[in-house]
Amino acid sequence: MTLTHIVSFRYAETVDLATRQSVFERFLDLRSLCKLQDGSAYIADVIAGNANISPEGAGKGFDHTFIVTFNNADHVKHYLETDAAHLDFVAFVKPLLVDAFIYDFHTQRASA
Repeated sequence: MTLTHIVSFRYAETVDLATRQSVFERFLDLRSLCKLQDGSAYIADVIAGNANISPEGAGKGFDHTFIVTFNNADHVKHYLETDAAHLDFVAFVKPLLVDAFIYDFHTQRASA
C-alpha cells in the first residue's frame, strides 16, 4: 500500500535565503541519495513547493513543503530509522528550524 509522507519546514528568522534554498535542493536530492541495503533507490516520488501561494492565509508561517511517496511501510521505516542520507539531512536541517509539520498517511484516491 502506498504511503505519503508530508513534511513542512518553518525556518528560524536567522536562516538566510541561500541556506533555505540549499535545504530545499538537498531535500529533493534525497530521492536519488536514499538507498536500501542492496543499493536500490526506494523513494517512489518527491514533489515540493518553496513558496506558499494559497490565498487562504492558513500556511501558519511554514516556508517549504515536501510530499514524499513510498511504496510500502518498510520503506518509510528504513527512511526514518536507517537511511544514512536521510539521517544526515535531518542532522543538517534540524538546527535551522523553529518548527516542522510531518504527516504520514496511507494514500487513497477519490473515485471518479
